[in-house]
Amino acid sequence: MIRCALPLKDFLEDLWYEQKSEWEGLVLRGKKSSSEMPLCLRDENKLEEKDWAIISLFNKVLQHFEHVLITLEGDGRQRKRKEGYIGAYGCPWDTLLGYEYLLGKMEGYKAAAHRYPDPEHFKVSINLCWKKLDKYYSRLDETPVYYAAIALHPAYRWGYFEDVWGDRPDWIQTAKPLVEELYRSHYEPRIISRDRERGEPVTKKRRIYRNPFDEYREESRQAPTLLQPASSMTTLLQAEDAASSSTHAVGDEYSDWFRDVHKSDQNILDPISYWYERREEYPRLS
Repeated sequence: MIRCALPLKDFLEDLWYEQKSEWEGLVLRGKKSSSEMPLCLRDENKLEEKDWAIISLFNKVLQHFEHVLITLEGDGRQRKRKEGYIGAYGCPWDTLLGYEYLLGKMEGYKAAAHRYPDPEHFKVSINLCWKKLDKYYSRLDETPVYYAAIALHPAYRWGYFEDVWGDRPDWIQTAKPLVEELYRSHYEPRIISRDRERGEPVTKKRRIYRNPFDEYREESRQAPTLLQPASSMTTLLQAEDAASSSTHAVGDEYSDWFRDVHKSDQNILDPISYWYERREEYPRLS
């Protein structure tokens, strides 16, 4: 409704004056009582320029949620979209990215609240929004598949967590065992058949349309970690990995893959196709 109203602002204001004038005429002729005037036609309820500015601002805020919502809706399956590309919505690796994107936007609005109309009310609204997002974000530990979807995405891996959680190393230290346990308990014990289905994945046409959330996902892709100097955080986590992997057999897929980094990994758009192509090398992870 907000999006429809903003382009019609001048028309709606003219309509308000027209309807108010018509009602006042009925009152003067004794056909209506002034006490019966609809609430929307009363002066105290008329939208002023400041009100329109606030409506426009909240429209911008809500657009960020719309971009994320559209991306997360769906079943994760590849389909031809109306724009002509083959793509999937509802992919699990976009869930955590969506939370980080929205929390970052809310923090930006909160920090700059003094520049917007009605700053105190706006800041309270943004704070409430941030708290609601954080409430659900903090429950991702209950579903470690969301962490795994990022950690096992070749373009993100654990480097993404180090970027966004760099000031909360305890969060990373909590997430890593959850993901490894998910693999050890559900995938490592599987008996692998070499006669598995060999159908080819869907060929994709690169998506052309990009919204701000798409740009955030693109910017979040990691440069190959083996080509970067190790930070103190990376060194700490690598030491923990080494201690953990020492208890597993040589040739362990999970540990091996995190050392198997290539320059082209940061350009991977479709992790499903990536893992399909590596199904022989990593039959359990794939």
